[in-house]
Amino acid sequence: MLPSCNVLLCEAAILAARQRAIKQMRDWRTQGLPSLKDKASLHMKMGPMTVPSGAEPYDIRYIDAMIPHHESAICVAQEALKTSRRAEVKALAAAIVTAQTAEIEQMRAWRAASK
Repeated sequence: MLPSCNVLLCEAAILAARQRAIKQMRDWRTQGLPSLKDKASLHMKMGPMTVPSGAEPYDIRYIDAMIPHHESAICVAQEALKTSRRAEVKALAAAIVTAQTAEIEQMRAWRAASK
């Protein structure tokens, strides 16, 4: 059985890391980065943002929703690594790739252990 407390700790760590990244990006926005009038043109699909209902235990459904979400974030971060001209954006993108790759590996291990 998947240890629920580990999933909750992982979720808390993910949320804390995302809040730091969001704060950093908001700070950059207030420091003069150009406004994005048409956010739809960014074509960012971040995977499921909710945990679907179903017969599987919540922890499994949570992991199954978070893995594709993280994979999408990694793709966006890799694009930022290739195209950004700002060192701080590249540093954040690299940190996102590293952290979310590790989180995916941990979630896959938990998923495998639950079988």
